[in-house]
Amino acid sequence: MAALKIVLAITVSLLGMGHFDEPAKPEVSLKDATYSQVEEALAAQRGKVVIVDIWSIYCIPCKKKMPHLVELYEAKKKDGLAVITLTPDDKEDRAKVLAFLQERKATMNNLFLVKDPKPTKAQDEMFPTDFQPTVLVFNREGKRVKLFDGEMKEKELDELVGKLLKE
Repeated sequence: MAALKIVLAITVSLLGMGHFDEPAKPEVSLKDATYSQVEEALAAQRGKVVIVDIWSIYCIPCKKKMPHLVELYEAKKKDGLAVITLTPDDKEDRAKVLAFLQERKATMNNLFLVKDPKPTKAQDEMFPTDFQPTVLVFNREGKRVKLFDGEMKEKELDELVGKLLKE
């Protein structure tokens, strides 16, 4: 009887702590991707408004805008916003990139560009990785509607995303 009371007390205690109720926290991951796989990741989001953030761990403006992108994604993902981050950094920097994304709790689709094979001309034009920061915005049909190069204006991005989400 005493053993039953102990088991019951432990069970009630665990239930009260919410161990069984807590939703799993999304993990931050970083996947290697070729240009073709980046295209596939974008195509898989058809029906959503998509932001593709091309950034580098060594780009100060890129790193400054990341908290806003995370905040925007978390606020609007239920409305149909998807965010893909894409870094063309060298493979030696992969651990730094992942650590940065984890610090920012960037749970969106984070891709680490594998540069082999070389991009086709169309891929290079679709995802211009030579200059960071670059933010691309695609409508629900998958058409690129805006390219921000250089420092992005958060308000302008927010307004564009809001408008596209309503369409």
